[in-house]
Amino acid sequence: MRTTRDATIVSRDDERGRYRTLRLASGEEWVARSLDGSAASLPVEGHPLVALVHLSDTHVMDAQSPARVEFLDRFLDVAVQDEGRTYRPQEVVTTQVLDALVRAVRATERGPFTQRALDVALLTGDATDSAQANELQWLADVLDGADVTPDSGDPARYEGVGSAEWDDPAYWNPEAPPADATLTVPGFPVVPGFPVVPGFHAAARRAFRAHGMPVPWLAVYGNHDGLVQGTLPVSDATSAHAVGGIKPRLAAPGTDPQAARDLLDGVLDERTLAVVAGATSVSVTPDARRRHLTRAEHIAWHLDRGGHGLTEANRASGTAYYRHSLGEIDLVVLDTVNEHGGWQGSLDAPQWEWLHAELVDADTSGTPVLIASHHTSADLVNGDHPAGSPRRVLSEELLAELHRHPCVIGWLNGHTHTTRITGHPGPAGGFWEVTAPSLIDWPQQARIVEVVRTESGFAIATTMLDHAAPPAWPRDLPDTLALAALSRELAANSWGVPSESAPDPGTHPRRGTLRDRNAVLVVERPG
Repeated sequence: MRTTRDATIVSRDDERGRYRTLRLASGEEWVARSLDGSAASLPVEGHPLVALVHLSDTHVMDAQSPARVEFLDRFLDVAVQDEGRTYRPQEVVTTQVLDALVRAVRATERGPFTQRALDVALLTGDATDSAQANELQWLADVLDGADVTPDSGDPARYEGVGSAEWDDPAYWNPEAPPADATLTVPGFPVVPGFPVVPGFHAAARRAFRAHGMPVPWLAVYGNHDGLVQGTLPVSDATSAHAVGGIKPRLAAPGTDPQAARDLLDGVLDERTLAVVAGATSVSVTPDARRRHLTRAEHIAWHLDRGGHGLTEANRASGTAYYRHSLGEIDLVVLDTVNEHGGWQGSLDAPQWEWLHAELVDADTSGTPVLIASHHTSADLVNGDHPAGSPRRVLSEELLAELHRHPCVIGWLNGHTHTTRITGHPGPAGGFWEVTAPSLIDWPQQARIVEVVRTESGFAIATTMLDHAAPPAWPRDLPDTLALAALSRELAANSWGVPSESAPDPGTHPRRGTLRDRNAVLVVERPG
C-alpha cells in the first residue's frame, strides 16, 4: 500500500519557465485540525465507522464529439480561464487515468489511518464530460473491469482537435516537430517544450482490459453528467448535433465575445446560438452512441446496472438525490445540478423538503451523516429558473439548515478541481467540507476518507492518493499506465492560468496547501 504519506509527485526544480517533467518527492504526514482553529492532536483511539475512496470530476470524455466547443476557449475571460476551459491536451486519455486510479485503489486496500478495509468508492459528480451515453458506458466499463474501447466515430483514425488535419496552434499536436510544440492561444501561458509523441492518438484509442474498482461505487449527479459540456440543457437538438457529422472549428470573424462567454455559461438565445451556427466546421464520422442522456435516462441507466446508490424511488420520481447507509454512518447525497442550465449549482424545492426530513430523522436516531454533492457550498449560487417555476435553494440557506443538525459531521464534494478543506463551525458543533481534486487536471488525485468515532465526537482522516502511473512516461506508450503518466505530466503543464512561465505544480492552487491534503479533522460533539 502506498499513499502520499509515503511519497508524492511534484515537478523537477530545474525546469522553471518551460515544459516540466515530474519526479517522486517525500511523503506528507497528517495535519490535525480543529474547527475553531485551535491546536489539535491526532486521536490515538477510536472506533472506525467507514473508509471510502472519494474521487471526483473524472470527466470521462469523448474528445472527438461534434458537441464539444473547444474553439470557445479563445473567448474566455483571462481571469476565469482555468474554470471555463473547453480544451486540455490530456483529454483523450481520461479512461486510462481512471483505470490507473482504480489500480491505486486496488493496491491500497485499507484506510491508512484506521487500517479498516475500504468499504466503498464515492464519485462526487462530473463522472462524464458532456452527458453522452458512450462516456457513461466507458466509465462503467472501467469501474466494472470490462473491455474498454475509448474511441468513437471512424475506428481507423482520430478525428478530434490536435490531429494533423486541424493544423491549429491552439491545440497540442503530438505528431508535430519540436518547433511547433508550443501552445500559443492569446491569453494562455506560453509553455515551450511540449513533447513530440508519435502514435499518441492511436495509443489513446487502443482497446484495453480495465482492472475494475474492488469495492462498490456510488454515483453523484454533476453538471457535466446532466448538461452539455456542463452548462447547456440536454435537448433533442443537442443530441442530434452530438451524433451527427459536423464539428465546429473556428468562430466567424466578428463573433461577439460576450455571446461566446454567455454560451459557456449556459445561456441559449439568438446571440449565443449564432456563435455556433456561424463557426467554420469540419466533417467527422457520425456516431449514434454519442447521444445525450436526460436526467431520467441517467438514473435508469444506473438502476439497470445495480443502482450505485440510486433506488427505484429515484426512477419513479425522476430525482437523483438519495440516502445511503454505510452501516454506522449514512451518506445523504444531493443533486445540485440546475436543470435549467449553468455550470454552478443549487437545490430544487422538493429536494429541500426531503433533505430537512432526512436530517431530522438522523438526529433522532443518532446516526452521523456525511453530505455528498457535486458542487461546493461556495458554488451553490445558480438560482436561475423560468418564471412561474419553483425557486432554487442556494448556499446561504443550505448552510444554515446543515448547521441546525448535529448529525452532520462532514460534506464531501468536488466541482472546482481543487484540493481544499473548509471548516464550518456552528451552533450544533459544526462540520468539515472536504473538496476533492479532479482526475483530469493537475494533480490527478483522489482521497481516502476515514471516519472514526472518538470519545469527544468524531475524526475525519483524509489522505491523498496518486493514481498508479509512474512520474515519468515511457516513450513507446505500451499500456494504460504509460498513457496515464503522460496525462499527468501534460496536466502539470496545461494551466489555462495567465503567467509569464509555467507555474510550479508543487505550489499550484489546484493542489491545495498541506492543510488541505493529508489531514485529520476533529469534530467535537459534547455529550
